[in-house]
Amino acid sequence: MANTLHSTAISKITFANTLPLRNMQKGRDVVVVKEAKTNRNYDVDISFSPMVKAVKPSITIAISDHATALLQAGVPVIRLSYGESDFDTPSAIVEAGMNAIREGHTRYTPNAGTLELRQAICHKLKGYDGFHLHCALNQLIQALHLYLECGAVNGFSKAFAMTGWRLGYVAGPTHFIAACAKIQSQFTSGASSISQKAGVAALGLGYAGGEVVSTMVKAFRERRDFLIKSFKEIDGLKMSEPQGAFYMFIDFSSYYGREVEGFGVIENSDSLCRYLLDKGLVALVPGSAFGDDSCIRISYSESLSTLKTAVERIKKALVPLISALPV
Repeated sequence: MANTLHSTAISKITFANTLPLRNMQKGRDVVVVKEAKTNRNYDVDISFSPMVKAVKPSITIAISDHATALLQAGVPVIRLSYGESDFDTPSAIVEAGMNAIREGHTRYTPNAGTLELRQAICHKLKGYDGFHLHCALNQLIQALHLYLECGAVNGFSKAFAMTGWRLGYVAGPTHFIAACAKIQSQFTSGASSISQKAGVAALGLGYAGGEVVSTMVKAFRERRDFLIKSFKEIDGLKMSEPQGAFYMFIDFSSYYGREVEGFGVIENSDSLCRYLLDKGLVALVPGSAFGDDSCIRISYSESLSTLKTAVERIKKALVPLISALPV
């Protein structure tokens, strides 16, 4: 008895028949797929929705992907565009994730997260007298389309070097957390069961992440201080000292309007980042991606030795701009 397969083309759905045959020499059933004599074709609307057309690609990801492609082609690009630490996830957290798999914690969890993780998060937050973080989480925006000062949004990616675990949390008054959970149930549903076990281990490392995170913080502070000192030596730059994460947002606008032979005019943060990638082999992110075209974002998530090389390249690439007259 013939089975039916659905094979899809770009703009049509075509049904094909499968006929089972017997391979007598090897004693196996072989399924041969061939197109039916009378195909039924159905037109499919493949046009994009207005919402998809309105969404712009992430500039950060686009630059990072381009830099990665150059690296794979043998071009020695330094990527200071990534928002990802060069540290590995702490071993205790990794082990918790591996144990979760071994012990069978691989099924769906409650939509709002496991009780174990939620209790660990609440225990952490009780260590603060109060928290007033600006919330930008999608569920909060949709649940409330208003400004909040009574919620906390956080994650594990930066502090615990867990970017690939894709885990975060939102905390606040019961009534709007319930609203967020309702939206999440129809949006992405629950987080990974394995990542949640790892998250519990992360929160169990001690206050502020314990010694493991303290080591990372010390390294990031050293890198930040080096970059502040280095960029202060460059004329025309404006910056403020970052207090968290591992980013610097530096005003390079004094270099706009200058022309470089073989490249053209530096018009904005986008063209300056293209120039620094082309001439300096350093990948940075234009401030236009974050609403401030006068600035460029620099990630200091790479090692200190890598940052030293990157600064040397940036300074060298800026020399023609420093000497150039405004157009």
